[in-house]
Amino acid sequence: MTSMELSPNHIFKEGLLSKRGSVLKGWKERWFVLQGTNLFYYDKTKTKLKGGIAGKDITGFGPDPHSKNPAYFFIKTGERPTKKKRMLMTTSKEERESWLSAIKASKAYEKSLP
Repeated sequence: MTSMELSPNHIFKEGLLSKRGSVLKGWKERWFVLQGTNLFYYDKTKTKLKGGIAGKDITGFGPDPHSKNPAYFFIKTGERPTKKKRMLMTTSKEERESWLSAIKASKAYEKSLP
């Protein structure tokens, strides 16, 4: 699919992920939607938007190099001093790779935009 065939509302991937809290460090299930260049997350019933990440703010992503759990991955946003690292967990290594591929495709789409 080329950028001409995609719209800003194209959904690259959606599904249930666990997100590590930034303050209490507990894990909460959230419904994630990678739409266009943005990643949104809702409560697990998909009814209440809880937050999001603008694609232009994503500065890095990949498997968590500090974890032995193959289902963990991270998304980094911003630069110091506002830099943030969000930890996410899927149900398997294969699902993690699917999410990372979708984020990569979304970033490529972002670069193709005028």
